[in-house]
Amino acid sequence: MDFKEIGKQLRESRELKGLTIEDIVNKTKLRKDQIIAIEEGNIEKLPPGPYIKGFIKLYAKAVNLEIYEETATATTLDSPVSSRKKREPIKRSTISIDYNGIIFFIVLATFLALAVYLIVGYIITPKNNIEIPNNHPIIIPEEEENEVDEEDVIEEVHETIIELEIRNNKYYYTVLDEEKLEVQFIVQGQCWVDIKVDNQNTSIKRGIMEDEELLIEADNQIIIQAGLAKNATIIINGVQVEFSDNEGRTDAIITLEKSGE
Repeated sequence: MDFKEIGKQLRESRELKGLTIEDIVNKTKLRKDQIIAIEEGNIEKLPPGPYIKGFIKLYAKAVNLEIYEETATATTLDSPVSSRKKREPIKRSTISIDYNGIIFFIVLATFLALAVYLIVGYIITPKNNIEIPNNHPIIIPEEEENEVDEEDVIEEVHETIIELEIRNNKYYYTVLDEEKLEVQFIVQGQCWVDIKVDNQNTSIKRGIMEDEELLIEADNQIIIQAGLAKNATIIINGVQVEFSDNEGRTDAIITLEKSGE
């Protein structure tokens, strides 16, 4: 049975019982647009995978309509699941300066400036005022080359060091020698989350996120439990890190370690 046929049966059952769409919203806690999408068989407007199966079961229970497990499962297989695009890791590069080229340019510019000065002075100054003894040739002193201290020119580029260990579908990130943790948690689509920081018992975020971006700051540790983890992207202190493509729950434990502590 396809998704449109299931939606038609659910709508007919609702109408036979004299229920409105608002009644179904109150019984199932689904949104009105999701109820309408189910009845119209518009699968593109619903979350992918197991969410559709759960929505169908909630609706069927509300109108006392029996939907076989195999039918609900087969319907979810038709759901278009867009694969998350793999993002290239952020590349950091250091500035390389050709010091030999700089020194050559300085010497050449100095030489040209001196030559122009002598030529202009020779043309402008009256020749009868210039007395040059034959036994004393003109000596042009060479200017010392400007030395470039490499240590003063090169700027130190800070690189964030992050170590990753994966155990039992849990991603352990160790961030070395940073002042604090700054994590961007980006959701494309829907993702259920439970987020805690610095060993606190109370969650700073718990529930469903949909097409959202959250900035999380902590002094020591951030723990993220994410359902439908493949819809989530994690960026730690400006560096995008590898995360799970799992459709189920995946934990991310991000810990800050400082040298000497």
